[in-house]
Amino acid sequence: MPKAQSFPSEFEESWISGLISGEAGAFEQIYRAYGASLIRYAATSVPIDTAEDIVQDVFTNLWRRRQELDIALGELTPYLFGAVRNQARYHLRSMGTRERHSEAISYIPGAVPKEYASDSDLLANELYNGIQSALADIPDIQRETVVLRWIHGLAFSEISRILGISENAAMQYVSRIKRVIQPSLEKFFRDF
Repeated sequence: MPKAQSFPSEFEESWISGLISGEAGAFEQIYRAYGASLIRYAATSVPIDTAEDIVQDVFTNLWRRRQELDIALGELTPYLFGAVRNQARYHLRSMGTRERHSEAISYIPGAVPKEYASDSDLLANELYNGIQSALADIPDIQRETVVLRWIHGLAFSEISRILGISENAAMQYVSRIKRVIQPSLEKFFRDF
């Protein structure tokens, strides 16, 4: 899975200043640079169609509030991921408990229907399900730390700003989760 890309500071500076001054091209460049990664991030907690809606809402609000923005250089990535995280959490809080649990259980990001799946797709889904099972009892903040680090490739400093935790805490969460899922991975590869 592709990771969130880091962009040179001159791009980010140009995009932010263009966005604030109302340049649609700058807004479009930001969306092209971050949109797919943000959708994948949101899809770790909600179905893909909801994730797409959440990201669309974040970008709509970004455009509407562009003149009020105070995003420092190097803060665009944490700002966008943080906004998506907050929108996804708001969505989950607004759902009823029963709906939330049934949605979380029935949704597997990236799952391919069996009739269209290749052997490698089925194997990847089986591995994904094993990891999800191992992560089921881990607190959300730790799970989000791992998703941001392993799937989106964000630095611990960016993760700390997005989640409001220290860099040290982020590193400790990743280390703990490695220890938790290692037995599941070993079992999977032994059975394979």
